[in-house]
Amino acid sequence: MIVMRIHGGLGNQMFQYALGCRLAADRGCTFKMDIRSFEKDKLRHFALDCFQIDAPVATADDIRQFGGGLNWHPRLRRLWTRLAGPSKRIIQERRFGFDPTVLGVPGNAYLYGYWQTEKYFLPASAAVRKVFQPRKPLSERSQRLADEMALPGTLSIHVRRGDYVASAVNEAFHNVCDPAWYKRALAEVCSRTDITRAYVFSDDIEWARSNLNLAVPCEFVPASPRELDFEDMVLMSCCQHHIIANSSFSWWGAWLSDKTPSVVVAPARWFGPAGPTDTQDICPDQWIKVN
Repeated sequence: MIVMRIHGGLGNQMFQYALGCRLAADRGCTFKMDIRSFEKDKLRHFALDCFQIDAPVATADDIRQFGGGLNWHPRLRRLWTRLAGPSKRIIQERRFGFDPTVLGVPGNAYLYGYWQTEKYFLPASAAVRKVFQPRKPLSERSQRLADEMALPGTLSIHVRRGDYVASAVNEAFHNVCDPAWYKRALAEVCSRTDITRAYVFSDDIEWARSNLNLAVPCEFVPASPRELDFEDMVLMSCCQHHIIANSSFSWWGAWLSDKTPSVVVAPARWFGPAGPTDTQDICPDQWIKVN
């Protein structure tokens, strides 16, 4: 049995689920989700049930097999491994970049991390794309936009602010993309293809409307209600081309798109000075990174 601790926002949860799904499929074993983190998280909620996922939630007995699956000190994890044996491993992410040793975990393991790279699940891409389809039909508003965005030459642009600018500590950790960066990103896209219309998504749409002066026809898309925020990700995926923020939310919006050919531009600098420095694995090789 593979048990994955699910935590963070929707995009983070998707990375965690995708790795768990791939590991369980490779081993022919059960995959379950530990969602206890949301019991105390006042900002986030378990959001994967908007998709066609089929992994069950781990029970208390399931988690107890791994000593409760706690975020233990490394010495305690090593002690647990010695006591429980190598067949019941607790695997905590050691670094932000891709760690190939994770793919060699036993068929009975508990995993805790973010796992933010497609390298963890690329061989299972078809299965991942299948489960990350909406469970229910889109709202009337979103379906109308989806039909428009399915036309050739459309571009999604994501502006992430919200918690990124909520405090000086957050700003030091997250790199907030400024209007000048979006102009450079758009210039990169336009040097490679023709854009008929851009759709701007943001958790601060009024800031985006006031500060982005982009040289293409733009429509500013107000954020969906919290219970329907996944629809914004689905709408991004309907566009042919993408300018993503340093955000797992728009990362998935671009990755789930099946439009070809597609130009995807991402920030070369994913984190601020207080964040991880090794981010070379976050974006697929074919995506374009702009400073």
